[in-house]
Amino acid sequence: WFEKWMEYVFDTEVDLDGKGGKKVYTLLQPIKRSKYPAVTELEEAMSLPLQIVLLGVFDAILVNLMLAKAGGFWQDLRGE
Repeated sequence: WFEKWMEYVFDTEVDLDGKGGKKVYTLLQPIKRSKYPAVTELEEAMSLPLQIVLLGVFDAILVNLMLAKAGGFWQDLRGE
């Protein structure tokens, strides 16, 4: 599933507003120091990579949960 997740996040374009497709990862926004003064420059720079990593971890947890509770059956439900 991880290869498909990487393809979705970095290669797939989605059109959310009718103005043309954007790659999924470009929809994430950095945490700005201007809005949160306590954030350091390094934290601001690392906010996007960390968001991507944590999205992957979150999705991995969801996939694990679904496989543990529903086995392969949940993929059929998702496709409906």
